[in-house]
Amino acid sequence: MAATTSGSKRWTHYHSALQLAIQRSAHKWTSLKTELAQQNGCEDLLKKLDAKPNIDRLHAVVTEARAKKQAGYTGSDIWREDLHPSAAARAQIIPLLEEERERLKSQLAEAGKNSDQVIYQLDRRNRALQAEMQTNVKARSAADEESSHLLDMLDEVHFHYLFPI
Repeated sequence: MAATTSGSKRWTHYHSALQLAIQRSAHKWTSLKTELAQQNGCEDLLKKLDAKPNIDRLHAVVTEARAKKQAGYTGSDIWREDLHPSAAARAQIIPLLEEERERLKSQLAEAGKNSDQVIYQLDRRNRALQAEMQTNVKARSAADEESSHLLDMLDEVHFHYLFPI
């Protein structure tokens, strides 16, 4: 029997029941080789279908629902027979989206108040960077001229050294 990885109580029970059914079926009708083939096939199928995390999520949802029911929760996301699952999901998600909308509205309003100040600061920074860049361009041009002059002098000295008059 393959080792069961830890999971929710529901997953453990489901996995154990499946393994027991495989063992009983295999011992009753088939040999050990067939039992192992069935077991490996089921394990592969469970992995392929991602059953463990999905059953664990189901367990978490059921546990949360039971806790809400015991606490007397009567929110709009409680499932009823006449309630479509998407409506229950919307009832839970819409309040969160409304909170996020309000947060973004206030953030946008705050950004609008500060936009003139931010633009002014960015313009000042851009002018300072442009002045610095112009200074660097002038310094580079001066350095290029100086190095060109020095190379010309070196060329002249080298020429007179090779070809003295």
